[in-house]
Amino acid sequence: MRTQFKYICKICNKEFYAPNSYTSVLGKRKVCCSRKCYYKLQKLYPNKGCFQKGHQGGRQFSKGNIPWDKGRNLSDYPQMGYQKGHKQFNTGKTWFKKGMIPWSKGKHLWKNRIHPMLGKKHSEETKRKISEMGIGRKHTEEWKKEAKERSSGKNNPWWGKHHTKEVKKAISERNKKMIGDKAFNWQGGISKEPYPFEFGEELKELIRKRDNYKCQLCGKFQKEQLRKTRKKLNVHHIDYNKKNLNPNNLITLCFRCHSKTNGKNSRKYWTEFLSSVAVSNPL
Repeated sequence: MRTQFKYICKICNKEFYAPNSYTSVLGKRKVCCSRKCYYKLQKLYPNKGCFQKGHQGGRQFSKGNIPWDKGRNLSDYPQMGYQKGHKQFNTGKTWFKKGMIPWSKGKHLWKNRIHPMLGKKHSEETKRKISEMGIGRKHTEEWKKEAKERSSGKNNPWWGKHHTKEVKKAISERNKKMIGDKAFNWQGGISKEPYPFEFGEELKELIRKRDNYKCQLCGKFQKEQLRKTRKKLNVHHIDYNKKNLNPNNLITLCFRCHSKTNGKNSRKYWTEFLSSVAVSNPL
């Protein structure tokens, strides 16, 4: 283990330890305790050391120096990550153009390689530690603001861009092949259980329209609930049998009244009471 030396951060004045081989932009020793302080230092000294334009590999790039990659085809250096289509470091640009073949096409990157966690499982203690690791940790307001600015407006990679009609059509056709029993995770149509598939938005809208878009207990209208919760009125099964889709067994209730009727000890009362209300509003 390398010897650790004590330093003081130039930004927050915090004491920290680091190997003596670490260098900084303001001298021969490390001066930042964290990446966050390093970014602040970069704003304070934009023309120092590795923050200076033209700086390469810890050396000052001055007028007359010849760049190491001048006249070279960087795609000839795949070990350095310069394959065709490789995203250039820190530039956000790409060399990949239409017609180029990705360097990884046809290659099995995990072939003859074994994943370190293959056949293994975390112990209960490790799971507990991972769970406790995130308790109480919150992003600062400054970090949230910077993260929002990085991905909003013109910084968003999709700013000003739109899918063409051909791409939209291709996406739509692809999604159609992944619906119902064609989906890879199809499990026999159990996604809506315990409700049947016929209990959909079309039937619910028919019941709401019959009840004049009004809760049959308190008289609240759907517009009022939409304004507060952005949700439509609920459709309740009077006999609590979710597979009984007889219109006389369905009634419109607001969110609050629907919660009242779901008490296990009062179901008999609500079944008798709501049955009499539903009879007065036949479909």
